[in-house]
Amino acid sequence: MFIVRLFLFTFLGNVTCDMEEKELEGSISHPINQYYGDQFPIQYLGPEETVPDIADLKQYVKGLRRVVYYFNKTPNKTDCNIALGSFYTKALLKRTLQDYGIKLIQQERERIVDIINKCENILSHFVYKNYPYGWEDMEFRVSRTFKDDSAQVFSIGAFNKGRLKRWLFSNIAMNDYVEEMDNVSLTKMKYIELTVEMDNYYISSLDSDICASRIAYESEPIDLSKLQLCRPDKFCYSRLHSYPSVSYALSHRLLNIMMRRHLRRCFLKNEEHDVSHMDLLCAFMYREAVYLARRGFFARDLFLEHIALCGMLGYEEFQRRRWFNKALSWINEEGCIKETRNFDFNTTRVLIKRFGENDAFSKKLRKQLREYLYEECHTHPTALLLVVLSHGIRYAAHYLPLPSDNVESS
Repeated sequence: MFIVRLFLFTFLGNVTCDMEEKELEGSISHPINQYYGDQFPIQYLGPEETVPDIADLKQYVKGLRRVVYYFNKTPNKTDCNIALGSFYTKALLKRTLQDYGIKLIQQERERIVDIINKCENILSHFVYKNYPYGWEDMEFRVSRTFKDDSAQVFSIGAFNKGRLKRWLFSNIAMNDYVEEMDNVSLTKMKYIELTVEMDNYYISSLDSDICASRIAYESEPIDLSKLQLCRPDKFCYSRLHSYPSVSYALSHRLLNIMMRRHLRRCFLKNEEHDVSHMDLLCAFMYREAVYLARRGFFARDLFLEHIALCGMLGYEEFQRRRWFNKALSWINEEGCIKETRNFDFNTTRVLIKRFGENDAFSKKLRKQLREYLYEECHTHPTALLLVVLSHGIRYAAHYLPLPSDNVESS
């Protein structure tokens, strides 16, 4: 999601940006190829047939409480990623109570309210600790956008089906590896290399943070039902609409467009274009999520990020009971999760190969890897898990029967 003052990924090397206002040359039209998605697995074309039930909902609430309580042990250490995860979590849960509260027994409603309050506590610490830095600081500006969640609660997408098919079967060349993902011939190592090379895909982690921090300059919405044009920003517009994209480059493009639309109720080009563009990005993020699931969930953080962000737009294809339960199974005794060891090890190996065995930065990477592998909790995927489990709760509540059809039981 975000870099924290300096850095997003523990092992993804420093990314430089000489001038915030540099513009990208060339066209931002869709590149095309000769592949039309005919090898995309049929079983993933629609939502999962088995939807979460009340038992699943209770497990998601239980798991989410553990994760929220873990972050509440050290609220003063809250970074941008934890803050964004907490912000989306409380917004999703508020929307769940608003839309489906009547379906829930009092005990579950109280537990959900408790989680919301814990998220509020996390966010209050984040806003307070960033207050001294002022408007020149990117993280301060991001914290300003988390002060009120009314627009975000209002903007959460209604559940929908089938909107991704158009783009899954298009010949848009989002990257050169679409067909290999669909037929699962893309190796894990190659995908990791693509992830490390995010700065080659037009939007670096620093670019993403610059654009996210600028959202605070947008005027706050007065009428949530109306959208307005965002402030002109050539730098961010070019980053958010340029190809190719894969991995985090995809999700960071979506995050920035979605935050503008949801937090400030504004669009970059026009209302229809932004919706279509988010559908496009989520179709390719869904393709990657399916690829990662079929390859054994070897990149947990990326898998969770794609679900967490696209889930905000209501696509039922992302709301899969099996995926929610898999994410739930990763929670350890501490109440957190960590990335897979092989992903961290191979990411470090790719970076060392890039910089050279004897490079000072490579030596630093080895030391960081040793420390990282010993850690039981990794902040970024755990923050994403907050959002994913919140999606699970909302989706399960969506399909619960009304009280007249269901006898309350604890």
